[in-house]
Amino acid sequence: MEIIEKTLACIHSAGVKYIRENGALQQDQNGEGVLACHNIHFICDSQDMAHVPMGETTRLLDIDFAAGLVYPSHARIRGLNFDYGYGWRMWIDNLIEKTIKLLRQHPDTRRAYIPLFRPEDVGAYKEIPCCVGLQIEIINSLVCMTTVFRSNDCGQASPSDDYGFRQLQRYFAFRLDRGIGRYCRYVINAHLKMGDSDKFNTWERV
Repeated sequence: MEIIEKTLACIHSAGVKYIRENGALQQDQNGEGVLACHNIHFICDSQDMAHVPMGETTRLLDIDFAAGLVYPSHARIRGLNFDYGYGWRMWIDNLIEKTIKLLRQHPDTRRAYIPLFRPEDVGAYKEIPCCVGLQIEIINSLVCMTTVFRSNDCGQASPSDDYGFRQLQRYFAFRLDRGIGRYCRYVINAHLKMGDSDKFNTWERV
């Protein structure tokens, strides 16, 4: 299933609507009820960088999440204080710089992939990354990004995920001296938590 819209806010609201109408009621490992759909490809087919308008608190969370991806010092703080930190996993092994170097040398490469999932995560009882990796491609001279999620809370989490990874995409574009292209979020298990059901109507109208 593809959801293609021009803004991050639109792919968010369209995703909430789709899951509400098509999701199956399940109970996850934490005992929470969720509405879940499988294999959804959310595509922002423009250069939109705006926050999903969900209030000042969410906006601050968006900024904090983005900083944890783009700035090594902030990534380190998040990496040490959270069960996992995407930025810390990238920066500790210099994966961003290695990927930039690869794309400079080989703009048409298919190998500019940054893994966020590690062997020690398999079978772990603690939190493991929801986003398992990023693919960076240069298409028509523009830097495009696809984020791959094993699981994604498409109500509360996806606005910060999209904003943060979109800022990381902008960072790649800046370092590569190119424009910004399509942003994609591919989700294997896309869900809404039933505990947030009072917000569903609001999220659809974002």
